[in-house]
Amino acid sequence: MSTLNEVKLLQSMKHQHIIIVYHSFIEESYFYILMEYAAGGDLEQLSQNMYKQKEKFSQKQLWKWSYEILLALNYLHDSCIIHCDIKAPNIFLTKKKRIKIGDFGCSRVLNPAKMYIKDEVGTTVFLSPEQVNRVGLYDYKIDIWATGCCLYYLATFKPPFNGSAGLPQFVSAAACYERQSFANLSYSILNEEPDELCSDYSDDFKDMIKK
Repeated sequence: MSTLNEVKLLQSMKHQHIIIVYHSFIEESYFYILMEYAAGGDLEQLSQNMYKQKEKFSQKQLWKWSYEILLALNYLHDSCIIHCDIKAPNIFLTKKKRIKIGDFGCSRVLNPAKMYIKDEVGTTVFLSPEQVNRVGLYDYKIDIWATGCCLYYLATFKPPFNGSAGLPQFVSAAACYERQSFANLSYSILNEEPDELCSDYSDDFKDMIKK
């Protein structure tokens, strides 16, 4: 999706958990976007800080963020929009740590008569089984799969599927992909189960991520 189309899409969306775009304009060949400021940074930055401090997100906090992310996705999907790249760096926070989903550069607007997309988009380690299996048609489910991967990442500080042994405990999605082949990653997504979450998290929370 072009930058201009992304901005038009963002300007059309009004939801408490989606970054607001207030205005855009072109001046001296530069394209400017005036958008809501995410004072709390993003979940990737916060995860890095938590890992460095040897801390973990509480289950209560992750339940809250799960709810807010899914509220935003429900709004998008009702509007025939697939985000296509749900991951920690694209989920921003307000000063009060409320979720604001942003970065719609990979998003797709579905034709209500077809309700699927054909092109492959998203962050490699968060791709769904149908994407790595190259089924060819994808729908809203890829956002739900990526959300589960993202929540697992927030709970463990590593992707659920990385296709490579010996990775450090904290590893970004990009760094993970650089250290393994797509074939190994595909096999992991299609055939393996992620490591179990630690006992700090309840069975209900673990089941939610698995679902």
